[in-house]
Amino acid sequence: MLPFFFINAASAACYFDGPSGRLSNFCAVNLINGKRVDENTIRLIDYKLKMEGHTNGLGFPFQVKKKSIQRSFNPLLYYSSNINGGNSSKPLKLGNLTFEGDEEFFRKAGIVSGISTGFGGRQIYGQKRYLQYNVNGSYAYSPLYKVGIATTGGRACDIRHLKNWWYLDSCAGQSRTRKDITDTTNSDLSFIASNFIRNSERSFSQLDLGLKRYFAENYKQNQIILGFDTIHSNGIFTDLNAIFGEAVESQLATRLSVSGRVITPLDDKPFSLYANYTESDGGIMLGINRDEKSYGISVSYPIWQRVSLSIGYQLTDSTIDYFDVANPTFGLQISSIQF
Repeated sequence: MLPFFFINAASAACYFDGPSGRLSNFCAVNLINGKRVDENTIRLIDYKLKMEGHTNGLGFPFQVKKKSIQRSFNPLLYYSSNINGGNSSKPLKLGNLTFEGDEEFFRKAGIVSGISTGFGGRQIYGQKRYLQYNVNGSYAYSPLYKVGIATTGGRACDIRHLKNWWYLDSCAGQSRTRKDITDTTNSDLSFIASNFIRNSERSFSQLDLGLKRYFAENYKQNQIILGFDTIHSNGIFTDLNAIFGEAVESQLATRLSVSGRVITPLDDKPFSLYANYTESDGGIMLGINRDEKSYGISVSYPIWQRVSLSIGYQLTDSTIDYFDVANPTFGLQISSIQF
């Protein structure tokens, strides 16, 4: 018989920043199955299951609210490589033609600070079915250039447990970013099926496969989405994602995007490594093709109580040198204050 503290530690290891709530529940339910577990652990998992729409949970009579809402805000402090939405200061060379830009519209880079706020909610409307939504906004200001970055966004999902840990998420979202020079809005509709897999006694995965309709300001695109998240038996969490986009005539659009994240305990705190790669093509300027490849890498680690430091590097290599970009990334992430 395994001692209680081992079972408690094993189930608690399923709930941490990184995995989805559903993957954490799948992990916990499988770890405690057939084992002796204390009442507090059972109550925690029962509550988590009911928050995901499992009306009966593990059988405790306690019921969660069908409707819940939570508000949050947090300070912002980060480095922006393009605060004003400006252009490169380099000459634009297209074949034998060279264009010089107006200095007033050159991009400005530096530290910005501000605040982000928003609210999110959940409405459980049936057995293993619920609506989930969030609305957020932020404003970050540069005292050096006296300009700011304003963002707004929202997302709503209908989430249904179909059968045997198969889920279907139907989602719609929109985001807008306003800078001194630019104002861009993007939106999407997506349908994603998820299934959960037990890889070994203490390792569990979530597999996602879906379709997305992406709406940019100048084009629309169909995309295929793949995702594979895993809680490993050694306490490491990995998150792998890929997007495949169709070609869009005469528009620079994402054809392939892959990203990965690893979260591992380091001195009892989560150390996170993130990397991404993107290929885009289809752009044309005065008959010159514009294709791009982007690479990025970053690490983050808690440095003090609710504060984490993130540093990295981002590189874009374009067939038109004017659009080449190479810059560091930096930010302090402060945990949201929720109420």
